[in-house]
Amino acid sequence: MKVKDLYPVISPYLDIQIGDSKLDVPLTSKSYLADSSCEVDYYEECNIYALIPRIDKDGNAYLAILIEHEA
Repeated sequence: MKVKDLYPVISPYLDIQIGDSKLDVPLTSKSYLADSSCEVDYYEECNIYALIPRIDKDGNAYLAILIEHEA
């Protein structure tokens, strides 16, 4: 499954963050699809390794999308 395959099934207002699956480090800032500054477009052809629900330091839920990322 590729990142772009998630678009129809997740809310455009759900906070998401793309991360590297091998290092579990963020590749984008946390934002949502409907946000004009969302950086997910660059990674939309990448394969998804894992989807992980997470909570940030302020207690807000978001979805971490870990991808197979080649530097």
